[in-house]
Amino acid sequence: MGVKMDENTIKYKIIARFEVDGVVERPDIIGAIFGQTDGLLPPDLNLRDLQKNGQLGRIEVKPKSEGGKTTGVIELPTNLDKVRTAIIAATVETVDRVGPCHAKVTLEKIEDVREAKRLEIIERAAEIVKGWEEEETEFPEVTSLIEEKTKKTKKAPSSQKKKQKKVEGLIKYGPENLAAGEDLPTSKEIIIVEGRADVINLLRAGIKNAIEVGGTSIPDTVKELTKKRTTTAFLDGDRGGEFILKELLQVARPDFVARAPKGKEVEDLTPKEIHEALANKTPLEQTKYLTGHRSGEYVTKAKTLEKPRREKPSERMAKTETRRTKSKSSTRRPERKHRRTERTGRRHDSHRASTSSRFPPLDPPLKAAIQAYAPKLKGSFQSYLLDKDYVVIEQVPTAKLYDKIKQLDNGIHAIVYDGVLTRRIAEAAAEKNIDVVAATVKGEIRGSPERVRLLTLDQA
Repeated sequence: MGVKMDENTIKYKIIARFEVDGVVERPDIIGAIFGQTDGLLPPDLNLRDLQKNGQLGRIEVKPKSEGGKTTGVIELPTNLDKVRTAIIAATVETVDRVGPCHAKVTLEKIEDVREAKRLEIIERAAEIVKGWEEEETEFPEVTSLIEEKTKKTKKAPSSQKKKQKKVEGLIKYGPENLAAGEDLPTSKEIIIVEGRADVINLLRAGIKNAIEVGGTSIPDTVKELTKKRTTTAFLDGDRGGEFILKELLQVARPDFVARAPKGKEVEDLTPKEIHEALANKTPLEQTKYLTGHRSGEYVTKAKTLEKPRREKPSERMAKTETRRTKSKSSTRRPERKHRRTERTGRRHDSHRASTSSRFPPLDPPLKAAIQAYAPKLKGSFQSYLLDKDYVVIEQVPTAKLYDKIKQLDNGIHAIVYDGVLTRRIAEAAAEKNIDVVAATVKGEIRGSPERVRLLTLDQA
């Protein structure tokens, strides 16, 4: 049932009507709401948890039974933001059974409780002023002020629009009228955030090139921007941020991903936290290997970073017993074993020869160059393109490296970069006759191109 919410904290009230083909009671309807919505939404929007945290009020149900049917009203107060309140309202509408009876729930409206209180205050103030009949001529400005405020209140949407325009540096962009920073139209780098409040918070931190997506459905304007600009997706540190990231990866593909600390939203961050999160952004190329979110940072699962598994005592004993058995059998047929050893030795020698011919020793100048560039590269998410003398002739962001390689003509001998070495990069390098590719981390690459040497910065 939940804990009764403090009326002073209520922002919105969800009001829905229901109709049940049968005679049911108030507890039956409340139980159906909790039972049929459980598990539909992520944990941070679970109805019971929201009630425990004081973000959702007690569900009030007013049933009326007549003619074998039960109808009535459901009221659910919240202090969540508009988007989350709308999600809760849509979830309540999914209830289609109460016990064994068919049911239908329809949203009637979402009432802005604070706006209603403002109207009550103004109406009461007008009544108080009218009560001062004997002093009305002495304070004509008070009456005109109340009348003016009353007119403005009746036009709530236009008043709200005027209020939004007062935010310094905030503009509307694209046919969807998306909230954005004033530098967005001309900036080569943009930041994608979830909502208008996030854009405003970034403006307070001095960042004026952000734009909202306005929910999990990515607008066409944002999709087009990601094709032309260097893009960073700056997302909340909760499940909602993960949903938007998944949607972006399908339709927009940003160049970098930045996350707020776990459990925090972008709109609540301090300027220092905002700049730290953006400084620690991750290239999209590396996102394929990033699967978890702990304390605001992703956890890598590249197999090259996994620790070797320790053998169990039983496994060591089994290996020892196997070696003993082999040694006994070798004394019985020494000649056959000798011939087998010779054949095996020849195969190993030929394998070592082929490997050596494929990858000759690393040139000392190249080795020295990689060792010199490595400290500068790590943590920069940048890529260096080297000529035959191992001199940097161009520097590009790692997120743009693949596209840059595809555009290259001859003349690049090696590539050294901060990021994950993937099969995609290796194949692109092979197409352009690049001899060496070195990266911070080497992913699991099966069937890598034969003529390209792939290694990590630490292997040089």
